[in-house]
Order: sequence, then structure tokens, then C-alpha cells
Amino acid sequence: MSDHSILPDLVLTYAIALVLVVTLARARVPSIVALMLAGVVGGPSGIRIIATPEEVDMLAEIGIVLLLFTVGLDFSLAALRQFWRVILAAGTLQIGGTAAAVAAALSVVAGIPTPLAIFIGLFVALSSTAIVLKGLTERNELASPHGRLTTGILLLQDLAIVLLLLLVPMLSGKTPLSAVP
Repeated sequence: MSDHSILPDLVLTYAIALVLVVTLARARVPSIVALMLAGVVGGPSGIRIIATPEEVDMLAEIGIVLLLFTVGLDFSLAALRQFWRVILAAGTLQIGGTAAAVAAALSVVAGIPTPLAIFIGLFVALSSTAIVLKGLTERNELASPHGRLTTGILLLQDLAIVLLLLLVPMLSGKTPLSAVP
């Protein structure tokens, strides 16, 4: 990262974000879209307020931590414990069903080899927890029954990422199945 302070760049980027959020809110555009546009405008492909990939990575990590912290303030583990079986079943069906449908389509239509099609299908099945939770929070639906179910499924997907990362060597063909414990 460069030797200058990131604070002035951050303040300028937030000013752009504020203008875009307020302006686009009048057109009923979700704030998450306005924030992404602010990143495009202020980033390396825009007016280069944030110019280096290192700065982009650092700000992305800070942003995700702050967003998840904000959502965590309204989050209740007790509410998820009430219907963990439904979350487990629905989440498993969602991940498995989406992965199977995408893998089948890629194998049949595009002729992609089955292991690669499965790999792509598994990662297509995952949602962006931060974006979905931000949308639920904006609509005050995080504590609703469908908000809690969605949150539970998103957490299950986040945990599934660990297993999927373990499957990457097998699906790439570089690690035989016999090498996996």
C-alpha cells in the first residue's frame, strides 16, 4: 500500500456514496446498488480515488466486517435454534438442488466435464450473505419468519464453503478420491 493515509480517500469515497445513495433512493434503487456504484466510480476503473488493488482489498475487508457487525447487532441465535431442522433441510436442498441443476445444464448444454460442472454448480448455489442480510435489514424483515429462515440458510451456506473448499482438489482431478480421509 502507498505511504499516504487512506482516510482522505475514504472520506471522499463515502461522500460519493452518500450522494449516490440519496439520489438513487428517490428512484427506489436499493442502497446496496448505490454503494456498489460508488465503489466503481471511486475505484481503479473509475476516477481512481482508491487506486491500488491493496487499498481495494483493505477497504473491502473493512466494509464486510462493518456490514456483518451491523447485521450481527440484530441477530438472534435463539431464534435460529427454534427451527434448525428446517434450516438444515431447506439449506441442503437449496445447495444440492441448485448445484445439480447448474451442473446438469453445464454438462449437457455446454459440454463441460462433469467434475468442473459440479464445481461451478456448487459455487453458483452459494448466495452473498452480506448482500442478502443488508436487504433484509433495510426492509426490517430480519426478525420475520422468512428472514430467520433465510439467515439460517445463509449461515449454512457459509459453513458449506469450508467443505466445498476441501472438495476443490478432488473436483480438479489433482487429488484422487483415495487420498481423501
